[in-house]
Amino acid sequence: MPVRTASAVRQISVSALMCLARCPRWYVYEYSLGLARVGRSVAPTALRGPVEWLNASQRGQVVHAVCQKARTSEEAAEVLNSELGAYGVTEAARLELVAKLSPMIDRFLESPEARLEGVWEQPFLLNVGETVVSGVMDLVIPGAGGHVTIVDLKTNTIEKHEVKSAAEDYRIQMQAYALAAHRAMGAGRVSAVLHFLYPAERVPAEFGAGDFAAIEEGMVKLARQAAEYTLDSTSPVESHHCRTCHYSQLCWGGGGRRCDGVVERGDDAECDAPEADVGVGDDYDLSF
Repeated sequence: MPVRTASAVRQISVSALMCLARCPRWYVYEYSLGLARVGRSVAPTALRGPVEWLNASQRGQVVHAVCQKARTSEEAAEVLNSELGAYGVTEAARLELVAKLSPMIDRFLESPEARLEGVWEQPFLLNVGETVVSGVMDLVIPGAGGHVTIVDLKTNTIEKHEVKSAAEDYRIQMQAYALAAHRAMGAGRVSAVLHFLYPAERVPAEFGAGDFAAIEEGMVKLARQAAEYTLDSTSPVESHHCRTCHYSQLCWGGGGRRCDGVVERGDDAECDAPEADVGVGDDYDLSF
């Protein structure tokens, strides 16, 4: 078996592969050229003075933290106020954020997975061809008979009729999670649940022994494209993703839509494109 040198191995995040599948030009701007996103979230601190609002990424981080730490509505209320306090939000903003985020948190607490023991924020490294794919799974629940359940919480502000399209954007992510569970935990069957908390919609997907080889093949293909795509080899393609793309003005000029990470008050559109996964976990060794 040939030994690969370190220089021959590339690392790419699941978020980057999702971006590539969504729009190659977006991928080149963000991951190949390393252009900064508009409105990237920053670490919470009260040193900047009162914070009037949290952007979509920050709100998502708060919801994930509360869902991880709380098991009852009472606990959730306490943890939520603590998390918001870490950002130094004003009292008016705190009240508005509590009203916006509490229903989403309650929807997770009412789900069947909230009552099961699992591992939160589980990182993994996935070897696919000449590439190592990295990511972090929100919640991994081992079951009997080689069955593993993976839950990914989404805080996108979308309506019920938009869920199907949104779930398609996360297809690569859920496939990578299923393959990671199969490889590292010996899962013969993986149930993956996308839980959209705002519209209270769950999108389940089942993966079995006959799926994992095809998933790996597709990820190898995407990883190769990631190594090959450049600004010259890609072109702007107009789609519904342009509305939330951080770089649409580079493609379409001044008329392009740009989202700054907070609610665009004119039409309540949100910038909630998937962020790079962050988190820690040590209950399972998913590096392979």
